[in-house]
Amino acid sequence: MTEITDSTNSLSADLSPDVTAERHKAAGAILDDEAQEAAWPEAVARLRAGADQGYVPSQYLLAMCLAAGRGTPADEVEAVRYLRLAADQGYTPARCQLAVCLEEGTGVAKDMVEAARYYRLAADQGHALAQQNLGVCLLSGEGVAQDAIEAVRYLQMAAEQGQAGAQCHLGICLAEGRGVAQDHAEAARYFRLVADQGFRVAQRRLGLYLASGLGVEKDEVEAVRYVRMAADRGDPIARFHLALFLDGGIGVAEDEVEAARYCRLAADQGLALAQFHLACCLDKGRGVAADAAEAVRYFRLAADHGFPEAQCQLAICLEEGAGTAPDPAEAARYFRLAADQGHRTAQFKLGVCLENGQGVAKDLAEAVRCYRLAADQGLPAAQCYLADFLANGVGVEKDKAEAIRYYHLAIAQGHPEAQPSLDRLLAASPQG
Repeated sequence: MTEITDSTNSLSADLSPDVTAERHKAAGAILDDEAQEAAWPEAVARLRAGADQGYVPSQYLLAMCLAAGRGTPADEVEAVRYLRLAADQGYTPARCQLAVCLEEGTGVAKDMVEAARYYRLAADQGHALAQQNLGVCLLSGEGVAQDAIEAVRYLQMAAEQGQAGAQCHLGICLAEGRGVAQDHAEAARYFRLVADQGFRVAQRRLGLYLASGLGVEKDEVEAVRYVRMAADRGDPIARFHLALFLDGGIGVAEDEVEAARYCRLAADQGLALAQFHLACCLDKGRGVAADAAEAVRYFRLAADHGFPEAQCQLAICLEEGAGTAPDPAEAARYFRLAADQGHRTAQFKLGVCLENGQGVAKDLAEAVRCYRLAADQGLPAAQCYLADFLANGVGVEKDKAEAIRYYHLAIAQGHPEAQPSLDRLLAASPQG
């Protein structure tokens, strides 16, 4: 056991730098030893004596004890006070830890500008965690002007020191070409460095690279292994992709039930794509008992996240009364939400609502506009409907040539009503 021999009454005496350093070292050794917990309060008292005489390492270590309640009652405000004393004397670890407190609002009002300032001070002294956190601030623009190139510079510094979080963030920048030239092979290399350290984002991204063969040699079995690691650590995107792998038998035996289970986990974490996919499973009884009402609930969750496929499908359920009471007005509202995002089926269905005054005021000109939007995205039913309107001059100026063009587009896609409609148009006006 490391012993402290001075009496408590002598703690406030002026100490030489060498004595202060020795006592700091002895106190630190005791605080690092779980077996000496009974001696921690006295060790903290020694640190406080040195800290109050301006010994910077003691100010920092005392702050950490106060923050953790180690050998002293926890006091986050007092911890920040000592961190600031050490930080403002240039002590690198204190600068970084003070920045963390300012970022999180721990023991001090949250202040991202001041946090970024202290991160930069510590980063420029070579502190890896500060370099990483400053890089993240520069990427997001929190507390500092957004600058992806400068962010990558600091992330690279931290990554070269083995800071795993920085390696992961740098991999993301390389994957997305953010602040640096896009390089999938280098991104995969960084993801691989940290995937086995439990970074779920790296596990998921490396798994998806392995599944696609982008930046690495394709290996679906290994892809599933990494995606499953991330999924089992709670990553919702990984859970959804694992569900797709299980559903399609990609790199793993096909298992609809297990696919639905992972999909539900991701859906219940709020991932709109998983909510939509699970709703489809519930609607069709794929991997899970069919439940139209539950399907509507998940369609609605995804729809209210702004997912256009879900908005359109929910509108169809509301229109038809499938799993919910019929509600034409609400159906038209969701069709419009999806249509405004460019969803061609929703554009067509909204056109039908507008044509018939179903859940919305009748408006033939607006119906034609919706049909044209869907038709120009290649939806054959919309092409045929638009051609009918053009042929008859309903809601739009009559235009036989344009009607014929849209009929031909629909015919080429096998729409059953397009050819008879075209034949009738040509028969009614054989001379043009």
